[in-house]
Amino acid sequence: MAASDPDHPALDEAFWQRAAEQMSSERSPEFIEIGDLERLSDLAREWLQSLARRLPDQPSGASTERLKVIALAQGAALHFLDRRHGVKDFDLWAFFEEVEGEPRFPHRMVWHVDFGPSRFGANPTDESRGYRGRRIDVMGRTIPFGPENDEAGAIRSWLLSGAASARHLAQRPLIAIFPHSRLGQIIWPA
Repeated sequence: MAASDPDHPALDEAFWQRAAEQMSSERSPEFIEIGDLERLSDLAREWLQSLARRLPDQPSGASTERLKVIALAQGAALHFLDRRHGVKDFDLWAFFEEVEGEPRFPHRMVWHVDFGPSRFGANPTDESRGYRGRRIDVMGRTIPFGPENDEAGAIRSWLLSGAASARHLAQRPLIAIFPHSRLGQIIWPA
């Protein structure tokens, strides 16, 4: 615990106690390990496959053949790198290859998956909604993967494109969790 600060009376022992309680209830301080990235990848790919099976007549753009990369994003990606931010939830972004004349991934959709019981616990807000573990938010985009770009290069180009969601996503790191050959690699910042 930090000592009180006479120049900032609000930063007393009670302040630090409240901050610690909030961190422990909303954000898990547990480190994200490579095995956790593998589990996140498996859960996201299972969800995307089930989405394609459940909506066979409605082209979703979620074709597993076009899935190039899944990345951990936002606060959890920052926590993977700095081990200080804490995990409120896991934001995952799936990037699909753009194919002329084929449907695009629904870009405004967010699907929620339960990580399940783990050392990360559950966010109390999500626990009250039936989650047994941390919530996983799965989002996606269909982007061009040209022959001159590798997967990470294509994603970086999209992040620099100026699109609103790309600008928002570029404010925090992106860590590859799929394909397995890129597991744990930093996509952004390069």
